[in-house]
Amino acid sequence: MKKICFWTPYIGNVGTIKATIHSAESIKKYSDEKVEINLFKIHSEWEGYESSIEKAELNIVDFNLKKYFKNLPKYGIFSRFTMLLMMFYSIPKLIKYFNNEKPELVFGYLQGITPLIARYFSKHKPKIIVSIQGLPSFLASKEVYEKYPIWKKIEANMRIYLWKKIYKNADNIITLTEETKINILDIFDFDKQKILYIPNPIVDDEIYDKVDEIIDDSFVIENDYILAIGRYTPQKDFQTLIKAFKIVKESHQKLNLIILGEGELREQLQVLINQQKLKDKVKLYGFVSNPYKFLKKAKLFVLSSLWEDQGHTLVEATYLRVPVVSTKCPSGQVELLSHGEAGYLCEIGNEIDMAKKIIEALENIDSKKIELAYNNSLKFTSNQFYKSLKSGRFLLINTTIEQ
Repeated sequence: MKKICFWTPYIGNVGTIKATIHSAESIKKYSDEKVEINLFKIHSEWEGYESSIEKAELNIVDFNLKKYFKNLPKYGIFSRFTMLLMMFYSIPKLIKYFNNEKPELVFGYLQGITPLIARYFSKHKPKIIVSIQGLPSFLASKEVYEKYPIWKKIEANMRIYLWKKIYKNADNIITLTEETKINILDIFDFDKQKILYIPNPIVDDEIYDKVDEIIDDSFVIENDYILAIGRYTPQKDFQTLIKAFKIVKESHQKLNLIILGEGELREQLQVLINQQKLKDKVKLYGFVSNPYKFLKKAKLFVLSSLWEDQGHTLVEATYLRVPVVSTKCPSGQVELLSHGEAGYLCEIGNEIDMAKKIIEALENIDSKKIELAYNNSLKFTSNQFYKSLKSGRFLLINTTIEQ
């Protein structure tokens, strides 16, 4: 039985965790031969997903390292220090695992540098596929990069250096959008044949099993609402969304705004909500394990990010046929929404334009846009993901899984 592993270390909740589970489940479900699939646990990556992991018959390999990091920062600039420590503590564990368990293939979904370093020092050399799961800030746009504080620019330049030196040793590199693939090839001297565009498996019919779960909250069930989902971080730019909603409320007074997520900007966002006198209209709901019950009932979904790659929540919204407004992020959102034919696109960081597009979407429910967006979302299914892995263009997967 072939042994395949997934490396996705993280200290909070992020969409890549679900993408990892769906990817592993896809290989397990559709492979023509039996495979053993293991998920490495470094911190608390899989908490809240235990039932999904068990149902998919995936295994968790716990390196028992959480005790070293549980009291360290999870958000903000100092969270980078936590992630760096996780990498250094994990390398010896990975080397030992590679030599003892001899996996054939390792997917690096986050911190892909770590398994590559471990393989360099290991006697057993598994094939490693690095999946670039989020469009890095240094690839997003020059405008975004220039707005960053100096520490963030230093971090970006360090990542560029490390990627150039280490990622070239990966057997394959997956990008989630065609634009990211083009950017990677422009910036890095990588072998073009190694890089392949394969969207994450994000949606499947199981989502529909979760949408009817009861929401016991009058704020949600008694009023129409706009929904946003994401970490409370600068990237998601919920500040602009809150300011845009202030404008929207003038003509849609009964409408509320709900933002699901958690992160270091919670207090700042709450201060802004209070300053805008929206305390009774906007709710920072925190992290929820089932966002789909909120999403299906929303009048509109808004993605306000400064940059994204694939935008998991936007895909989920389109799959559930919820009307959407998104910023014109450099990469996946424009592709998914067919350059505005399948949804409404607004300027990044512009609350006036965002409010205009939100009002237009609310007052002009366009079934053709919704259906086109739904059809576009179908390339993000588990079945489509596996078909891409099996394709003749991706010989590594074929030889590893399908011999």
